[in-house]
Amino acid sequence: MIFTLNVKKENYFIVTYELEGVNSLHDAAWELAIGQSVGNPNVRNQWETDELFEKYSAKIIGDKEELKMIKRGIIDIAFPIVNTNWKEDGITQLLVQVMGGQMDIDNIKYCRLLNIYFPENVKKYFLGPKFGIKGIRDYLKLEGTVYRLVPFKYKPGMFPPSQDLGFVDVEKTKNLFLNKYIWGNANKKNVYFDEKNRIMFVSYRLSAARLAETLAAMNRSKEGIVVLDKVMENITEQSYYYDFTAIYVAMAYYRCGAFDKANALAKKLVKNADDDIAWINNLNENFKESLYNDVRRDIQGIYMLLQSAQQAGDANGTKTLNDKFTQLQKLPIIQTVMQQQ
Repeated sequence: MIFTLNVKKENYFIVTYELEGVNSLHDAAWELAIGQSVGNPNVRNQWETDELFEKYSAKIIGDKEELKMIKRGIIDIAFPIVNTNWKEDGITQLLVQVMGGQMDIDNIKYCRLLNIYFPENVKKYFLGPKFGIKGIRDYLKLEGTVYRLVPFKYKPGMFPPSQDLGFVDVEKTKNLFLNKYIWGNANKKNVYFDEKNRIMFVSYRLSAARLAETLAAMNRSKEGIVVLDKVMENITEQSYYYDFTAIYVAMAYYRCGAFDKANALAKKLVKNADDDIAWINNLNENFKESLYNDVRRDIQGIYMLLQSAQQAGDANGTKTLNDKFTQLQKLPIIQTVMQQQ
């Protein structure tokens, strides 16, 4: 009655466990299935009839005799869907069934839940998140380098809109960058930051660029330039090399109208990309192909800078970047990579 080789899937949700028993996998599975569905696995009373067991007991999907021969393994246990009020309290009841009382059963030495299969007639009760990623972004406010979940929604005119997550608390973020952050010696050129520490610099460059673009949209470009200058001075190229994060800083400089600063940074970024492409191009074919994504990233970075210069109206920057982009497009490796997109 409890052990079976198959069940009607529309009547059960099936939980896959990695399970180990003190004596056998058979005993551990038995105690889990009975204890988490109809009660104490070792004590029966007059009300627990065969009909009750058949309808409400969980089923162990496996060969009874084979399970007696091993102590640990992967086992599927099918829980009747009628045991759960899916409409009103499904998640709570689900959790206490699949990982509840078995945690203190002496005969169970190890229990790890691996997967849950739900039939279609149960899935309809899982409505998903109320807002989802698209909906929740309107309730996220960027403060410095972190997002705060706020109880009010973005409204047009409150802050300049953005394609990025949430919206910017302009004044607080500006104050943090200009007056609060202490930079931890990243402003020096002789301090080494390993990879884990450099990762922390990513959000500072990206958030500063976003703040600057937001200020530009508010006709406060000069303030945006001040923020960008602050970050450039306090996270030196030696502390964190100019990678994709610096592309967004250069784009923000263009947006704020600081063409000289944008072009100076873009020149370094283009050189880095050019050197990277040249190095990859000199590798043997096997290694070269494995780095095509790097080449694609390099050429896309240059194109992003070119677009920013064009949109900002910087004729000199546009010509320089366009000349380099056109030159690189003629390389066989670039043509190969672009054809694969």
